[in-house]
Order: sequence, then structure tokens, then C-alpha cells
Amino acid sequence: MISLSNITIAFGGQSMPVLAGVSLAVEEGGFVSVVGASGCGKSTLLNVIAGLEKPHAGSVNVESRPSLIFQDPALFAWLSARDNVVLALHDKGLRRADQRNEADRLLSLMGLAGEENKRPHELSGGMRQRVAMARAIARGSRVLLMDEPFSALDAITRDVLHDELVTLWKEHGLTIVFVTHNVREAVTLGQRVVLMAARPGRVVAEWRIDEAYPRDPSSDYVHVVERDITGALKKEVVGV
Repeated sequence: MISLSNITIAFGGQSMPVLAGVSLAVEEGGFVSVVGASGCGKSTLLNVIAGLEKPHAGSVNVESRPSLIFQDPALFAWLSARDNVVLALHDKGLRRADQRNEADRLLSLMGLAGEENKRPHELSGGMRQRVAMARAIARGSRVLLMDEPFSALDAITRDVLHDELVTLWKEHGLTIVFVTHNVREAVTLGQRVVLMAARPGRVVAEWRIDEAYPRDPSSDYVHVVERDITGALKKEVVGV
């Protein structure tokens, strides 16, 4: 579904590339978490997969049009939750009434039944992210690229959205690349966790997470893997 081979990308005026020789494969229906220190090129990696940045070397193959979901849900403030989702349905050949019905169905799927007419400022942060996920599904995207989407949320809301995201991923057969600074979040969600190092950005390690879903972020298994990944991350950051 996603294949990156020896990707190198540099921005003007920088002596060192942002990404150098990055290769990553994500199978259809896979869920890969990406962690690394600030500045290691995680967001640039997502932009390359999304087609927003063109690499200077290497090849990119993505078999479905991706949708990007950011920390800021980027909803239109003057539109209701329903109409934010309807926007993604305009090219589907549906009648207006059918667009509204499909938007309501997706919002209900995300636990937002009864909230369809509210504008973004009337919704909590978690609710706004649910609208963003409903909009991504409405586009027909089979690939979700998620750039720290839950980092601004409180711990309880984040845990709830973890469960909802896993359900959405499984029920819709999505392929997800999930960038986060939170190692525990990466382990709780991903089938694999990829560690990137900076100067220049590159993949330096990978862990396969074998624990069944749903995962308890406070479990001994998650703690052990989290500790291992955090130790490797610290070595990359401080060089010891």
C-alpha cells in the first residue's frame, strides 16, 4: 500500500538533508507508528507520502489517495460538523439529501450523533478530531496520515480516541501512519513502531508489537516496550 525507497529530501539553504535514504513499507491495512525527536523529519515523511513534498532522490508508491489529519483538525469554523463532512462528499455524485445522510452516518459512527449542527467552536477538542476523522473517511481515503492528532487532548479523551481509532482502522480496513512524540501512544496503537533519528532524518530501528487489541496503555507489556524504545530514543538524542 505504501512503499518508500531511499528517500532523500533537502530544503534550500540547508547544508544537510531533512531525510536521507529513508525506506519504509506499510502493507495494506497496516498501522505503523513513527517516533523520534523534534526535527528528525517525521512530518516531512508524511508530506512525502501525501505527495505534498517531492523527494530529490528515491521512489514513492502509494496505492490510494491519502488523507492527512493534524493536531489542529482544520475544520471550517463557519460550517456545522455535518457540513464540514459534506464538503468531502461533493465529488461522490450524491444528491444533497444523500450527502447529509452519509455525513450524519459517519458522525454517528464517530460518536457524534446529536452534534451534527454544532460548529467547531461548540465542540470539544476530541469532538473536533472526530469530525476530522469522519471527513477523512467521507473522502474515501484508504490511507490516513496522522501527525500528532491527539497531542493537545487530555489523557482520558486521548485514551477514548485511541480505542475509537483502532475500531475505525479495523472496521474500514484502513492503512495508517501515525506520527507521535508519545512513545506509550505509539506502542498502544501501532502494529509496528519505527524510530527516526535526525541529522539527517533516517530510520534507525523498528519494533513489532505483538500484543492483541485493545491494548491497555498501563499494561506491563506496553511499559516494557515503551522503556526499550525510550532508551533507544535517548541514545539517538544525547548520543550515549
